Amino acid sequence: MLALPAMLVAMDIGALFLALPHLSADLGVIEQLWIIDVYGFMLAGFLLTMRSLGTGSAAGDC
Repeated sequence: MLALPAMLVAMDIGALFLALPHLSADLGVIEQLWIIDVYGFMLAGFLLTMRSLGTGSAAGDC
């Protein structure tokens, strides 16, 4: 059950790493780190939200 979301996250992060060299021409090092960190946190939040919507339970119920 966890294989599909993990694969999607890996593909998304991979696409971000492929696009990062093109973004680095316009951004500094700090901005690149912010993009990588916030993108990971955003994906984690979406995974938790979709889990709670998919199971029909609250986010606190495990």
